[in-house]
Amino acid sequence: MLLLYSHMLFSKMKLPLNLLPLLLISHIFCSCNNDLDVIDDYRETPVIYGLLNPSDTIQYVRIQKAYLGKGNALIMAQNSDSIYYDKNDISVNLEELLSGIFIKTIPLVPIDTFTKNDGLFVNTPHLIYATPVYALRKDATYKLVFVNNQTGKTVTGTTGIVGTLEVPTALAFPYINIAGDNPLQIKFSPVTNAKVYGLHVIFNYAEKDTIDPGNNYRYKSLDFKFADIVNSNSNSNILLNFLMKGDDFYSFIGSHIPINKSLKRPAILTTMNFVFTIGAEDFYIYYSVNQPSSNITQSIPDFTNLSNGKGVFSSRNKTVFNGIKLNDASIDTLVAGKYTHDRFDYQ
Repeated sequence: MLLLYSHMLFSKMKLPLNLLPLLLISHIFCSCNNDLDVIDDYRETPVIYGLLNPSDTIQYVRIQKAYLGKGNALIMAQNSDSIYYDKNDISVNLEELLSGIFIKTIPLVPIDTFTKNDGLFVNTPHLIYATPVYALRKDATYKLVFVNNQTGKTVTGTTGIVGTLEVPTALAFPYINIAGDNPLQIKFSPVTNAKVYGLHVIFNYAEKDTIDPGNNYRYKSLDFKFADIVNSNSNSNILLNFLMKGDDFYSFIGSHIPINKSLKRPAILTTMNFVFTIGAEDFYIYYSVNQPSSNITQSIPDFTNLSNGKGVFSSRNKTVFNGIKLNDASIDTLVAGKYTHDRFDYQ
């Protein structure tokens, strides 16, 4: 899913994406008495990931480097010099352009306040480059400029900004109907600079232990995901549509919430949050080509939209509609339906 993949790139950051840096492992092959060293001369390869999000006030870019060397590559991976640049050697900036005309430069500075999960690669320090608090212009184009001041290596990438989703008609009111055979149609207009649309619904409910009346309600949630929509139509007047089938939704709820006679779960306390995550075209291409290969070679196509580097610099946006409730007919189905009976009650 689009939202989950976004989170992978920036683990434990505001931005949804913990992606490992490019690892080049050395091999030495021996044939008879002749040794063949396949390690070429070192070529500097910056590895950069950045997803600008107009909903955030601070933008983050992850900058590392590929490495190549003789010896145990896993040991080298534990050396911060192998995968991180010296922060004093590089400069990273965003250039804001409006109709191709330069407007201003926004500097990015290194921070090490985010925690990286333990793994093959060194996790301290974990450097991320961040802008100051700044509101991105949705009508602007942004150019990322990386410069290694020691070697002169320069990497650039450009992206437009993904626009904001307008309220779908189905979510314009506080109650929705997913009872019956007809699916709820969540129609919306395409968004500027967007290619792929993801949706997941967070189902919020409360439960209380009736054996111990002194206990308060505990609030829990489930995550119901939809297949992504990829918009291949250039006509901005054609509406896109997620179909929410009540039978699928109630079946999902019933399979994830066990029957427990000692727990009280009032159906009237349930709410839903509709979370839309939208990605630009370059992000979608990068996401697509890095899915597991289905062919026998398991090869992954090489895609980057950066000059002189690897990775991706693109844009995404997230829009959340909170507190959506089920109407009376949908509440009845939650309480008495074939999938969720004995799990919820009216009061």
